[in-house]
Amino acid sequence: MRGVQANHHLTAWLFLVGAAMLVAPTATRAQPYPVPPTWGGDIYSRPRLTGDWGGLRDEIGEKGVVLDLDLLLTPQANMTGGRSTGGNLWGNVDYTLNIDTQKLGLWPGGFLKFQGDTGFGSNIFKDSGALVPVNTAALLPGVNDRTTALMNATLTQFLSPQFAVFAGKINTLDSAGTEFYGDYRTQFLNIGTSFPMVLEQVPISAFGGGILAIPREDILLSATVLDPIGTPDSNNLGKAFSQGVLVVGSGELTIKPFGLLGHQSIGVSWNNVDRFSLTQDPTNLATLLLQERFPRLANPGPTLEGILAQSFPNLLVPAQPPNHKSSS
Repeated sequence: MRGVQANHHLTAWLFLVGAAMLVAPTATRAQPYPVPPTWGGDIYSRPRLTGDWGGLRDEIGEKGVVLDLDLLLTPQANMTGGRSTGGNLWGNVDYTLNIDTQKLGLWPGGFLKFQGDTGFGSNIFKDSGALVPVNTAALLPGVNDRTTALMNATLTQFLSPQFAVFAGKINTLDSAGTEFYGDYRTQFLNIGTSFPMVLEQVPISAFGGGILAIPREDILLSATVLDPIGTPDSNNLGKAFSQGVLVVGSGELTIKPFGLLGHQSIGVSWNNVDRFSLTQDPTNLATLLLQERFPRLANPGPTLEGILAQSFPNLLVPAQPPNHKSSS
């Protein structure tokens, strides 16, 4: 087992070290985080509610430093159906710091991003009874977890306007937004309308790194290596990639048919984490449920045992471990 874990570490860290060796100061015109001409103005037109902070916000913005504090409140109620009716309020406080190293006079082409999140309140996950969570925000920083966690701490280094490398602790939710879906703050709350559920195996926040390529203005290509078991509240870099590696690749083409903005995208993910297989013996699963979930029924007594032996004899056979797959 220790040899397998060491191999996992080696595979992931070789990629990250290789990416780090490519990071060198170079001129760039790229600016991932837009800075408005001014944060000031009247309350109806200013970009942020608190304005320009007496000019301080504009001054540090010109130096490439942007600090944001956002409050998101999501009151929800289950009016009918589900497990029970009722309502709750969940809230998130986001703290985000973006730094343009070139504007700050450090080195060209670098962009630092730090993001924390505090969750508070209660959600209606249990009330709704839905398999897909009805409120994406209530997953942050943990499922119904009233705590604070570091969601993102990354360095993105552009080697040219068309190519960049990045590494650190990555908030994967923030990389999925489009004009129409993927931003749970301003668009759809339900996870099923925020991103494909096949991405359930991709962690919300995890250590990793990757590359970005922009061969044309309408094409964006990326490849990312992530710790597949990373969580927002896990900050131990020494344990990253201890149970495997997850690789995500994507390509996006921006299209404008009849002048209307749209996107065509393709993505693939692979990981070598040991997971439950979709191929299982239903009888064995029933036996596992009977003996492990309801252990008292594992010794049913002579009367019930006779009924089971006559009608469901397989339930009396000792359960076998469920099937697993070494990659997905």
